[in-house]
Amino acid sequence: MQRSTSLAFALLLCMCNYSAANSEFLRISVECPRSGGDGILETVDEKPNGSASRVSTTYVGGQVDQVAVASSTDGSNFRNRFTLTRSNSAGTKEYPAFRAFEDRANELLRFFCNATPAEKQRYLDLLQANRLLLGQQKTP
Repeated sequence: MQRSTSLAFALLLCMCNYSAANSEFLRISVECPRSGGDGILETVDEKPNGSASRVSTTYVGGQVDQVAVASSTDGSNFRNRFTLTRSNSAGTKEYPAFRAFEDRANELLRFFCNATPAEKQRYLDLLQANRLLLGQQKTP
């Protein structure tokens, strides 16, 4: 199981949008796709300076088909930066990037969107422990 150590989430117990404003976690919101294998998993990461980045992962038949990355300087008007698709990325230098986004999205889907409250809490605890460990490694 691959763990995203670069992201830590503050998440509401229900499966809806949420943005954590007052915590040591990154400010991020997650919108889960509807159950059934098709839909869009969207994450928005808010930076302290007011800018934001959005990753929209499109699922078709339960599999990641497309990843679109956008950014915003003010957190509201997003501008598309790039889009990766499974069919266009296969066999190219873009495929490892597509796979990394796919792994991250599948992890969120499994451990947040489709998880029980207890599983979500374990996932959040792991992310917080990873963040603390990384913070300790950065300090001399």
